[in-house]
Amino acid sequence: MNMIMHGDGHGGIHHHDGLVDINGIFPTRFDVVMTNPPFGSNVGADQKVDGGEETRIHKDDAYRTACLERYGDAWEQSHRRMLDAAGTNILDLFEIGKGKANRATEIIFVERCLSLLKPGGRMGIVLPDGNLNNPSLSWLRRWCEGKARVLAVVSLPEETFRSADATVKASLVFFRRFTAADEAAWEAAWAEAHQRHDDTFNARRDALCSEFGRRIVTGESVRIEKIVDELTMRWCRAHGARLACGNTTRLSARYRSDLVGQPALERDCKRQEARRPAQAGLRGCLRRRRGRETARGCIAP
Repeated sequence: MNMIMHGDGHGGIHHHDGLVDINGIFPTRFDVVMTNPPFGSNVGADQKVDGGEETRIHKDDAYRTACLERYGDAWEQSHRRMLDAAGTNILDLFEIGKGKANRATEIIFVERCLSLLKPGGRMGIVLPDGNLNNPSLSWLRRWCEGKARVLAVVSLPEETFRSADATVKASLVFFRRFTAADEAAWEAAWAEAHQRHDDTFNARRDALCSEFGRRIVTGESVRIEKIVDELTMRWCRAHGARLACGNTTRLSARYRSDLVGQPALERDCKRQEARRPAQAGLRGCLRRRRGRETARGCIAP
């Protein structure tokens, strides 16, 4: 057991960088891959193929002969690729890492594990939920959709990795790698969709934005701000409270045109203005919003 845990290879456990081919771990060899890649770190440009013990490429003849006999020509191709890449960035071994200064470890492992599968092989991988729904990673989801079919996504509870002091919300994602026919069919469908929709997509999007944009209310809407202030005054009156702040005049002046025809609200503002000298003992409730003070409900102490 000690020999196995220290990477003698007997049990298929290897003390080596998981992104670099070693022994029998090389592309298109496996039917099933189950993995929980490391989160929260990056693969950077400082990490090189054959740049240290964990990324070392074995070059002795005895090693080559033994692996060639056991794994065949597929291993030879993999080993030669590693020899040619010696001294270069590990990131450059991957389509989604080539030419990049760094990539999140879990992102690179998605490509690594898919590449290890035979066409039609299946994979289960633990991924942070950000990989599944972060807008900035939509390119990764598009890349995966062109390489494999997503079979299932199983959300994990937040407590899953708590014993390891990890708070990342994660999910189990299951893939089946495309065969050559699957990949060709997907690319053809994608190209057809572009051809059919590209000419009209922008116009349809702009029309929808124009139609529904008027119905969207944001926190910066002046109309909504007036409604909130009106409701505040009604709440204060209904609960026997007073609007107690010098800002009342500013509020009533700002919305004077809206108070016309609403005598109760106008009286409230005027009454509060008349009572200002007697309100010194009241605690004012002011809420600063985007650099402007807006009156809010105040209750006497």
